[in-house]
Amino acid sequence: MTEFRREEVVLPLLVAERAAQAGEQLYLQDVTGGEATYRQLHERALRWARALMLLGVEPGERVVTMVHNTVENYALWLGIAWAGAIEVPINVAMQGSVLAHQLRLPGARVVVADEAAVPAIAAVADQVPELETVLGQQAAPTSIGRLAGQASAELLAAAGDGPSRPYAELQPWHIASVIYTSGTTGPAKGVLMPWGQLHAGQLLTVAGIQAGPSPNKVIYVSGPPNHVQAKGAAAAMAMLGGVAVMRHAFSGRVFWDEVRRFGATDTGLVGAMAQFLLAIPPAPDDAETPLTNVLMAPVVPAVDEFNARFGTQVWSAYNMTEISVPTWLPRWQAGDPPNCGTVRPGYPHYQLRIVDEHDFEVEPGQVGELILRTEAPWTLNAGYLNMPEATVAAWRNGWFHTGDAFRCDERGRYFFVDRLKDTIRRRGENVSSYEVEAEAILHPGVRECAAVAVPADEVEDEIKLVLVGDPAAAVSPEQLWQFLDQRLPRFMVPRYLQFVAELPKTPTLRVQKALIARTVAAADGVHDRLATGPARHA
Repeated sequence: MTEFRREEVVLPLLVAERAAQAGEQLYLQDVTGGEATYRQLHERALRWARALMLLGVEPGERVVTMVHNTVENYALWLGIAWAGAIEVPINVAMQGSVLAHQLRLPGARVVVADEAAVPAIAAVADQVPELETVLGQQAAPTSIGRLAGQASAELLAAAGDGPSRPYAELQPWHIASVIYTSGTTGPAKGVLMPWGQLHAGQLLTVAGIQAGPSPNKVIYVSGPPNHVQAKGAAAAMAMLGGVAVMRHAFSGRVFWDEVRRFGATDTGLVGAMAQFLLAIPPAPDDAETPLTNVLMAPVVPAVDEFNARFGTQVWSAYNMTEISVPTWLPRWQAGDPPNCGTVRPGYPHYQLRIVDEHDFEVEPGQVGELILRTEAPWTLNAGYLNMPEATVAAWRNGWFHTGDAFRCDERGRYFFVDRLKDTIRRRGENVSSYEVEAEAILHPGVRECAAVAVPADEVEDEIKLVLVGDPAAAVSPEQLWQFLDQRLPRFMVPRYLQFVAELPKTPTLRVQKALIARTVAAADGVHDRLATGPARHA
């Protein structure tokens, strides 16, 4: 970390420094009306720290939060850090066995919860023996069984002006947050994210924002606070001196209204969000907004149409919860094939390899797993919380294994192929579900889709494509098969098609393929190409 001062790397220290130097500058806003200057947020964070000390929270202890993405959430997050504890954010919508797992893993005694989350916590309390107290954001929660309920407003009021012990001496290697992975293929793992990792990742976000055409920098973020994107936006704006505007969940219905209302110049969109915005009927003033710079990952096939319609420029990057943005594409060039760009230059000095199952490098252009490491300490994850086997497996041979299949071309561009667990083996060929989906989504009658493996009649897999249709351009199974016949090799055309109202998704709008039913029965609405007559690509 010799390239940066500790106060630049550790977000609570950076906010404190900003509070001392430019305390009245606006820093955070949320769409519910909350806002805070640097001084206001820093003072509120220290009050949260004193309140948690009063509650008995000790250094090194983990504190669960289940709150909406508002300004107060960021004061709470930094306050947990100043108390020497570690935040474990969980999405407010979690419930049942998934919630029980995410509450048990950190062994926390205290959870700070929005009122909407209290019933779900109460329902699983008996499965989480370590949990003792639910701290309600406003009033003391009731009907929570054996758990004690307390109102955070009362605790904050009683916190006083001085801490009961010194505030934590925060360092780049201290854990900023435990961020659960999306859990698209199995139980969520808690990623130990150091402050150094958060900083390294957001250096690239800052570079991407600075490259935007607007001199003002206001980033609009729609996603829950348990996701690294929301935390990263707060960190990036503190580093840049801009404003971050928070919304708890993406809404295409209000997206452009809020972009205009807050003067948002920058935003981040996953592919599903971009597709949703494109599906909205065009309006004459689509390009007349302050939004000019969009981080899109993955880039949708209609990216050129997106830029032309909305007056934006798109840049892209590859990242996951465990790492800090190893590749980037500073600006999308019209007509480029979808790619994740090249290795990012400079700090934290990434090294990337594409390897086979034994960690030996594959030939250029061949597909393998992307593994990586950095030269700067604490700029990647510090393992998985209370999952030593998963940590060892991911970090074997001194490299972090992403679990993602990639290839690299002669220009050094990295191409995402698939999640390794999503690769389908059909007729002796490895099929990328991503590539099947990328072609299917080009049909105007397909709004969203997901390709999954289902058991074949003989051996290996068959391909099932589950899709959400566009009512404005209805497509029949036969029309879609004919369309894919012209775009995919024989072994990649799905045998099965199933139309659904919506795909199961994580709170960050990533498709949860593990929750897609593998049924191929006609009674379940599945269309089998072999049952519909001759099929060249069956």
